[in-house]
Amino acid sequence: MVTSGLIARVGAAAAAGGLVFGLSAIPAGSQVVPASSVTLTGSAECQLTGGEDGGPIWVISYNLHNNIDPQVIVGSAPAAFGDVDVTSAFVSLNGTTLAPAVFSPNPVPAAGDATTSGELPGDTVGTFTMSLDWDAATVPDSGTATLDLLLDSSCGGPVSTTTSTTQAPAVQAEAVAVSPAFTG
Repeated sequence: MVTSGLIARVGAAAAAGGLVFGLSAIPAGSQVVPASSVTLTGSAECQLTGGEDGGPIWVISYNLHNNIDPQVIVGSAPAAFGDVDVTSAFVSLNGTTLAPAVFSPNPVPAAGDATTSGELPGDTVGTFTMSLDWDAATVPDSGTATLDLLLDSSCGGPVSTTTSTTQAPAVQAEAVAVSPAFTG
């Protein structure tokens, strides 16, 4: 009995230790973080509007990709592990800040994407810049991402429109013999 009791106690201790080791989470600081936790891409496309003026517009779009690998995320970690928060985002033209930008969704889930887009008049020319600050607190990593899009004069040219004018036929008068009447 002593042998089985000792073996039972050692086995129970080993099993409990294995269970504890199996449930323990790997500390966030030991996670492998890619060289950059985010990738910012963008595009500018010239389009004609269907609006009243029919003028061209720049359709600007940006995509923020979260490069944190969801396979690295430990099963016992909170659902937000690996999320990237966009803490601020602004667009500027030729160095002048125009407006804040809103990425959706925010926070950006691990291996997920967030987007933002907008329009500018087609005659806008210069360097259009997205600058955003981000934070991946659970990894830990943070930084600033910027992307410049060059808006050239190719979209701002005059819009070619065809105007046709139809003239109504001239009113024709019927000739009537008129004799002058003198009173005198």
